[in-house]
Amino acid sequence: MLAEASVVILATPWVKTPAAIAAAGSWAGKIVVDATNNRRGPRPVDLIDIGGRGSSDLVARMLPGAHVVKTFNYEPIPVFAAGLPAEGDSGAVFFSGDDAQAKATVAQLIRDMGGEPIDVGSLADGGRLHGMGGPLSMKMKLLAPKEAKALVGSFR
Repeated sequence: MLAEASVVILATPWVKTPAAIAAAGSWAGKIVVDATNNRRGPRPVDLIDIGGRGSSDLVARMLPGAHVVKTFNYEPIPVFAAGLPAEGDSGAVFFSGDDAQAKATVAQLIRDMGGEPIDVGSLADGGRLHGMGGPLSMKMKLLAPKEAKALVGSFR
């Protein structure tokens, strides 16, 4: 139940996201892990034009009072469904957000799942880097942390 949760993962199809948010009630004070993408399907033509804005910027506007952190969105579902690599071979997991405490909570969640969190900045800037279609997306695998950090560094 949303009222009892402190962290909520939003993983809805883009066109159903506004209705799902509205149906759930108040999100104020919640940390919302935004795994949505502005897409209808997996093909390039399935991208939904949102006027050059980042999808998480729009999600954050729909969630007043919530602390939005974007992650688990930049690779197709099967890449994440396969699970994070075994301990000692952590997969890098990109994330971005504007609230330091929310980002720290999500980073720990990623660590608890066996991954290595890679902070790529603010929701606006980082979200565009690892939003679907961004330069950090669609590698079809989770990158090694060293490789992921080098890739992020090339965009800064």
